Amino acid sequence: MVQIVNALPIAVMVLVIILIGYLVGWVAKKIVETVFNRVVWRFLRKTIIGQKFEDAGIDLGSVLGGVLMAVIIALSILLAINSTGLSGPAVGFIVFFINLLIRILGGLVVLAIGIPLAMLAAEYIAKLIGLTLGERDGGKYRLYKPLFQYCSFYLCSD
Repeated sequence: MVQIVNALPIAVMVLVIILIGYLVGWVAKKIVETVFNRVVWRFLRKTIIGQKFEDAGIDLGSVLGGVLMAVIIALSILLAINSTGLSGPAVGFIVFFINLLIRILGGLVVLAIGIPLAMLAAEYIAKLIGLTLGERDGGKYRLYKPLFQYCSFYLCSD
């Protein structure tokens, strides 16, 4: 009974740290959703990849915000575990798993942002090349069409 009473302040501290992490993650998620949907999505929705996301019902701003929130919560759990001063194989495994999760989520963020922005840049450059060459084929640029079809097949196929 005495051990439970002595562990109570540490448990409360851990819960407070995780709760603060959750609140910070929630605020960061809302900020990312708002900024992404107002700034980036305006341009991205005009591309074919953006139209594919809309057809699939995927809100990329929400996905990125959710991943960021998960990373912040994972960091707060890591901070809470480290603040207890506990050690041992179980704690080491939990810390390893959280670090792995953070790296995986970070990679997903890079992919989720990088692929659509690369497609947007490729479409913009292709339009510039098509405009200077003056070649249009039914609203699509002939030079760009085969390359985009090849890339979009591998990136957007189910």
